[in-house]
Amino acid sequence: MTDSKSSLDRKECPRRALFYSFFVPLLAEFFTTFLHTFWGSMAGSPSSPTYYKQLNTTVTPQEWAADYLVSGLMPALQAGFSVWMLIVGFFKISVVHFNPAISVGFMVSGDLSWTMFVPYVIMQCLGAILGAFIAQELRGETITPFYINDDANIVAIFFCEVITTGVIMFYALVTVVDKTYDQATGPLAI
Repeated sequence: MTDSKSSLDRKECPRRALFYSFFVPLLAEFFTTFLHTFWGSMAGSPSSPTYYKQLNTTVTPQEWAADYLVSGLMPALQAGFSVWMLIVGFFKISVVHFNPAISVGFMVSGDLSWTMFVPYVIMQCLGAILGAFIAQELRGETITPFYINDDANIVAIFFCEVITTGVIMFYALVTVVDKTYDQATGPLAI
């Protein structure tokens, strides 16, 4: 079946058009957010001492945290490459947002309607909850990736989150919304 034939089929059948324009993007959003959250949760360091039979040693969470390659760099690379892979894989089905903040940016820019915004956010939340739940069950421990000290500067943390989310939103909007942007590595930048 050619692309023009499938395009005609979608126009002729209203239910099929609804399925491809509403349900398929929502399922893609759910599935990609589920995978991203699951992989990210599985990549975290253990929260309790872990015995490694092959090494005949027990590694404590403090030892994991002290090894930047394991505790910082590898999860960051895993998250970055998984986002890139999922965006490239699902871009033609749904502009994979992963995050309600990105959906807000697309809604404000006019590239996501109000009628799709709420279902997108619901699917993102459901995908993230299910991904974290399955990862928690497989790991056998509560998933707690970030600890904030009691004496942490909450204002600094808040503005760091705002700036980081703003940069991610900027890259997402530039690579998708701006039709003059022609860079094959756009999803990698995100």
